[in-house]
Amino acid sequence: MSYGKLDPETPILIPGSEERQTVGDFWAWAYSSILTNITRGLFAEFLVGTALGALKDTRTEWDSYDLAYGDAHIEVKSSAYLQSWPQPELSKIGWSISPSTYRHDELAKDHEPPADCYVFCVYTEKEERNPAKVLDLAKWEFYVVPTKVIDRELSGQKTVAESSIKALVGEPVRYSHLRERVDEALGNRE
Repeated sequence: MSYGKLDPETPILIPGSEERQTVGDFWAWAYSSILTNITRGLFAEFLVGTALGALKDTRTEWDSYDLAYGDAHIEVKSSAYLQSWPQPELSKIGWSISPSTYRHDELAKDHEPPADCYVFCVYTEKEERNPAKVLDLAKWEFYVVPTKVIDRELSGQKTVAESSIKALVGEPVRYSHLRERVDEALGNRE
């Protein structure tokens, strides 16, 4: 369910006050720490959505997939070497592959079909925890895997390491080739 996009200049109404705050101020406060796992994950969904031209509506929370791309469903997963907190060593790249089952729409079928394809995103920066660097698309890589391949090759696993994904599909692609790779993966759907 989508309610339409808010303009960043939409005012926050504060009764009896001359103070002017906007929804853009809220977004800057809440989401400027883009390196955090949740916000980085949302940003990864945004990146994939922009590459696919799949951001016509606002994000729907609690769907059994992250993006609708034509008649296909895309699941987006994000991982990074650096986290927003101090680390003794870089994080290992890996993702959850447990299927999503909850859907917000009460009218939806009990068993919404899973995503047709996964996009595993890697934020590759290893040195500087500057949240602005997350916005540099040269620091992102993407692995695209049809769900049928995950089901066949990784059946029963709840998580997967980057090395296993690389063994399935080869080298990652950059943002500029993401749509092409997703189209290839979906073209191979059964």
